[in-house]
Amino acid sequence: MTLLENININLLRKKLAKFETIHSNYNYISLTLASPQRIKKWSQRQTPRGFFLGEVLSSDTIDYKTGNPVPFGLFCEQIFGPIKNYTCKCGKYSGIFQLKACENCHVELIDSRVRRYRMGYTDFISPVTHFWYFGERSNYLGLLLNNPFKKLISTQTINSLIYYRPLNEKQENELERYLENEAYDKLLAKREELESVLEKFLEPANQKEVKHLKKKKKKKSLNITETNSESSIYKIRNNFSEKDFVRSFFKKRSYLPVLSMEIENALTKSWFKQKTGSDFLKLVLENLNLKEEINDIRKTVHIAFSNGVKKTYLVNFDTKLKFLLQKLRVMESFLATKINPGNIILTNLPILPPTLRPFFESDNGTLISSDINSSYRLIITQNNNLATQLFGIGFLSFLVTEMKRKLQEVVDNLIEASQNKSMISGVDDQKPLKGLLDILEGKYGHFRQYLLGKRVDYSARSVIVSGPGLRFNQCGLPYDILTKLFQPQLIKKLLLLGNSLDLQLSLIAIKLKKPFIFTLLKKITKSQKILLNRAPTLHKYGIQSFEILIILNKAIHLHPLVCGGFNADFDGDQMGIHLPLYETTQLEISQLMKPSTNFFSLANSEALIKPTQDMVMGCYYLTYQESKQAIKNLKCFSTDDEAIFAFHQKIISLHSPILIKKKIEKFPFFIENNNLFISDTFFKKKKIDIYKIYKSKSFHKKVFLLTNIGILILEYDLKNSYKIISFFSQTTVGRIFFSKNFEKILQEF
Repeated sequence: MTLLENININLLRKKLAKFETIHSNYNYISLTLASPQRIKKWSQRQTPRGFFLGEVLSSDTIDYKTGNPVPFGLFCEQIFGPIKNYTCKCGKYSGIFQLKACENCHVELIDSRVRRYRMGYTDFISPVTHFWYFGERSNYLGLLLNNPFKKLISTQTINSLIYYRPLNEKQENELERYLENEAYDKLLAKREELESVLEKFLEPANQKEVKHLKKKKKKKSLNITETNSESSIYKIRNNFSEKDFVRSFFKKRSYLPVLSMEIENALTKSWFKQKTGSDFLKLVLENLNLKEEINDIRKTVHIAFSNGVKKTYLVNFDTKLKFLLQKLRVMESFLATKINPGNIILTNLPILPPTLRPFFESDNGTLISSDINSSYRLIITQNNNLATQLFGIGFLSFLVTEMKRKLQEVVDNLIEASQNKSMISGVDDQKPLKGLLDILEGKYGHFRQYLLGKRVDYSARSVIVSGPGLRFNQCGLPYDILTKLFQPQLIKKLLLLGNSLDLQLSLIAIKLKKPFIFTLLKKITKSQKILLNRAPTLHKYGIQSFEILIILNKAIHLHPLVCGGFNADFDGDQMGIHLPLYETTQLEISQLMKPSTNFFSLANSEALIKPTQDMVMGCYYLTYQESKQAIKNLKCFSTDDEAIFAFHQKIISLHSPILIKKKIEKFPFFIENNNLFISDTFFKKKKIDIYKIYKSKSFHKKVFLLTNIGILILEYDLKNSYKIISFFSQTTVGRIFFSKNFEKILQEF
């Protein structure tokens, strides 16, 4: 084999190894603040004809006459993909073709599932501040803009700027003091340079090109008009981004009645030069020098702690230093992730895929839409109306201010309606619209309702009751639940039995609970394990595997000792049943997840499986003995069974002390330091207290020892010593029951 072939094989192995682990190996997940360019990349696509799609231009959803999505609206097929698989809007193509898009309607010929993840976007004519960065939960804008040792701008002033509210005298003074710095002067100087370029362009010498632009007909399609690279108009576009944006904004929205000449005139007006509200905040944030700010904060903190800290100093400056440290953390995060703080101010808005915000017709003919669609419609309508008013002929400054504030409010309502003080209601009813966060979070949010816990093979749920007669790794499951869980396997077994049974008869036989169904179910469940889960699953002991035992009632029977790991009791708790289908999964749960392999807690190494509450009380009650009577007055039995028979005949009670004759081999005695001891498997070593000694006067001398454990009978031998010949143990019937069950459990394990 040549060296070249070896290299190719090695490369192939590396590629295959990557494919095997591509879905399982992740180093980390990074959440960042999306820039306007990134938002456009999510949704923008270039068509075969050369123009870009992705921007939603219209607030319309569907045409109510035809039921088709409106072009460039919130459900547009050109932007989000076709409604039917591999079918264009005009119906020219239906099926898989080599063409990527229809030449008439420009809809791509792909699977309709792209409408689940393909996004859109819309451009704002006026910037909007993201609600999460100045709201009640966190005020990152205040952190980034303020320095407590220099100049401050209050939260009320920032909110007034964002919502275009009139400033009072105190807030105006704050803003004036804040603007007296070198950084803002530099910003204004840069802006003046750009405006001077625009003024030169609008001189009378250049008016011919402007007239030529005005006369040029607007194309109905969205592709950008061909530009002459040598023309001075397009050179200025590259230098003046706002002018370029405004022109492209109106060019795409050809239905807005604004001429290019009016745009030119509007850009030179004095009100356009003024930066207010979110425009001003974006200008300041984009030009923050993060490195310089971080160095200044570090120097301030170092000076504060260099000469030692006094109590009085801490009282006065503790809040200011805490503010600086919070600001330092936020700024270092922006610097480390290379995110521009200006991204806090939104210049465009991503629009969710249409399948995640459905719009459909109910049985009675009424149209049902998600609240997100209504919010998007309000935002796009408000944005387009603002643009028309802003660059139209009859400009009204107070109306523009009000419309900008309204645009900010509707965007806030889309992001998080519950925190927005001015709730936006729908068009048809007065119910407030839900925001994105309100739809996602909570028990009935999209994550818990539709996305989580939907990949379980087969599952059920029922109440748990105590099953002390079960084995430790067993659980009793109701017959009705098992027939549902194992229905496919039961049907398969029934169909293999013969030709007489078909699918319909098999289902009827299962429903009627025929005896042979029980036998089949028992065979199937013998090799299967199930998982029991009790919410909340706080650790790995909240879900464990069990062997199946079929029962005929409606509740799950669970061994009481297992409840420690689940933190469960029998006062109405419910548990979920999950049946894994794969053989590898069955092997894993049977070996690693059964209760006997999860005996000790990983948190503190304590035993999870231990008797508690009623189990301890039951053991105490069973082994309790009544007040001691004279041993010579106790009833005597030859065997345990004889004592149990007497108990059933009500001759003795459960706690009455009795004497049972025992074999000496089971109770070895020994003497140590002139004391008599008994040794057995339960007590190992127990001292015997002798209360009285009785001696017989017969030829075969016997000695009777009355002790705390019963009566010992000793016989005299020829070596002047005594030998134990018989033993009557003092016990109760309850203790006999306890010891018999204990021995049975030991034999089973």
